Amino acid sequence: MTSKDVRKVAIITGAGSGIGRSCARALLTAGYNVVLAGRTEKNLIETQLSAGELS
Repeated sequence: MTSKDVRKVAIITGAGSGIGRSCARALLTAGYNVVLAGRTEKNLIETQLSAGELS
């Protein structure tokens, strides 16, 4: 397996706000595939939409 075959994936808990949201954005910027987890669907959708601005 070469480094080109490896995908970077991060699972962020508490991604709906605060530190979790900031970590998700930072990891997306660094090239990671990010899985968002949290308690409030509305907040996760907001994080997802704001992350879409990074693409």
